[in-house]
Amino acid sequence: MEIVHQFTSHDIENTIAELKQIHFSAAHKYYDLYIQQYFEQKFSLEKKQNKNTFKLAGI
Repeated sequence: MEIVHQFTSHDIENTIAELKQIHFSAAHKYYDLYIQQYFEQKFSLEKKQNKNTFKLAGI
């Protein structure tokens, strides 16, 4: 199984900046960490009961 998300860094940076009320860009000290945390909080895969199907939960 392969799931691909395609986002522009500009959109993610703006979203994180707005959520955290900070100036956020690739130069930020915690850039990778904040992006990782954002995706871990917003997206997940859920297996439906007794089925071999999956649901992508997210924004």
